[in-house]
Amino acid sequence: MTTESRPISYYVAPFMLLLVFGLVAANAYAQPQRGLAWLLCAALFVVMTWVWLRAKRTGSQSRNLVDGTVVYSGLMVVIPLAGKLATVLGTGDWSDLSMRASMAITGLYLAASGNSLPKLLPRWSNAPEAYAAAQAKRRFAGWAWTLAGLVLAIAWLVLPRNGAYAVTFIVLPVTMLMFAVQCFRPRTAQ
Repeated sequence: MTTESRPISYYVAPFMLLLVFGLVAANAYAQPQRGLAWLLCAALFVVMTWVWLRAKRTGSQSRNLVDGTVVYSGLMVVIPLAGKLATVLGTGDWSDLSMRASMAITGLYLAASGNSLPKLLPRWSNAPEAYAAAQAKRRFAGWAWTLAGLVLAIAWLVLPRNGAYAVTFIVLPVTMLMFAVQCFRPRTAQ
């Protein structure tokens, strides 16, 4: 009997969604004056849960991608929610640590997305020269986002907060601009 191999994100994604909803409820109970913020956070994850359930039903390869995205985005939200709740409950100020951890995870997500970008996008054309040009742009985007994500993660882990903000607001727009220039650059004859 052969069983299908499933990534760990298959099992972690539903737990992450439950954890987010639990932390939103706990924060809403601890800080009822910020009810609108907690309602918006819950609404965002209701939509994410709906997308996750639809991907589960389709049975396509996008299911694994959605599972991984739910895990990463859940981590990006769980850490600040837990830090906020811990601060409200009087265990100390966890805002700096939760911000740094969340931004480092965001950087790692960008790096992982950049790494998989050239492999995930569908073929645009059957013409070999058009396909080669499109794949070159995908590889460039993959490298750019991978490096930008790693720089972002490292900056948030080792630099002071103002330095990490500066790196974020320089690296991300420069990466986007480089990618835009690469996309709209005319093809040259080989």
